[in-house]
Amino acid sequence: MHAPRRRIPAACLALACVTGLLKDVTFHAAAEATVAAAQRLGGATAAGVARAAFISRGLL
Repeated sequence: MHAPRRRIPAACLALACVTGLLKDVTFHAAAEATVAAAQRLGGATAAGVARAAFISRGLL
């Protein structure tokens, strides 16, 4: 059986990704950090959703 899907609050995801960012980070690097945070917090599905959103906006 699969584990139940869990929604990740946007604020939680944002906080998780910005903790490792530097002052002069690029949008591309921030997008990669967000996808990595989504992977840690919500697994492959969450990372895929985040990745697709950034790709659709031309950031990845």
